[in-house]
Amino acid sequence: MDKMLKRWRFKLKRFFKNYGKKIVSYFLMGIVVVLVIFLAYSPVKNFFVNLLKIEKIKVVGVQYYSPLKVKNYLQKYKGTVNWEIDKKALKNDLEKRFKWIKSVAISNIPSRTLTVFIEEQEPIVFFRDKKGFLWVVGENGEILTKYTFRTLGYVYLPILFCEKDFIPYAVKRIKLFKNTELGRDFLNQVSEIIIKNKNSKWVLILNDFKGKLLVDPFGQFKNVDFFIRMRNRIMEDAENIDYVDLSFNNQLIVKKSD
Repeated sequence: MDKMLKRWRFKLKRFFKNYGKKIVSYFLMGIVVVLVIFLAYSPVKNFFVNLLKIEKIKVVGVQYYSPLKVKNYLQKYKGTVNWEIDKKALKNDLEKRFKWIKSVAISNIPSRTLTVFIEEQEPIVFFRDKKGFLWVVGENGEILTKYTFRTLGYVYLPILFCEKDFIPYAVKRIKLFKNTELGRDFLNQVSEIIIKNKNSKWVLILNDFKGKLLVDPFGQFKNVDFFIRMRNRIMEDAENIDYVDLSFNNQLIVKKSD
């Protein structure tokens, strides 16, 4: 068996050594002929062009927001030849038009389907404005879109109450805490974050705790782990608790209701 393989390898090497250049030359000539026919003969050219005219739009990677808005916007490219689309310009256009898009990639494979891959910004909090409307705030602290159940479905996020220009700073601190091992689980229990001004302590409202939590004005979420360990003991007297202040170093201040 080994002798046969060696013999075939030797024959192939000798064949390519003797005829390799001719094969490559004929192959390249064939490509040139096809291109000439393609460019010069309209029926052939039109046949290949029609094969690559976009008929379908596919949006991949959208979880939180509505891909339908993107698909509807891309409908204008139907009937366009795939390679005639300026992919870089389209990418920039989508990122400017839809603020919730973090990054975009567009398939370079010529076909009848225009495939757009989207990485979306992760929603961090809801922001409730003075009229009572909820807005989705992304990981960069920017208000992305108005919340509607129809487009976003059920998404649980804390509701942030603060001045609009304070949102980026608040989100930056919340995001830092959320990225810790403790933070994500704890924030899932928070229903509201209230910040009156930049010098006031943050007020946290939990889903299953009647008293308020106060954290320091810098959003450092100090002593949260301490509160979690002491929570059951504190909740024994939950009916009479006004707030638990976590802003001091290594201690909890429990204020009972009057």
